[in-house]
Amino acid sequence: MGDEGNDCLLSVDGTDFLSPQYGKKWYSHTFKHSGLRYEVALCIKTGWICWISGPWNPGSWNDLAIFRSSLMTFWSRLNVLKQMMDTLERAR
Repeated sequence: MGDEGNDCLLSVDGTDFLSPQYGKKWYSHTFKHSGLRYEVALCIKTGWICWISGPWNPGSWNDLAIFRSSLMTFWSRLNVLKQMMDTLERAR
């Protein structure tokens, strides 16, 4: 699959799943009951699942906080690793 120059390659969203009673910390407003929240990223072109993060407690973590804590952090670390590899390659 070649890059077509699109700015947006993934669609990222949080989704809640019903779960057994774990207490108020795990309360999902979606279900009005305990739940587990997962972050899922889909490729816009293919529909393939590219990223899953979780479970997160819905009572404490909203979608933006999960994104900042998981996928955005992963991308940042990956970028630093790529820069280090480029530096090492140039030093050869």
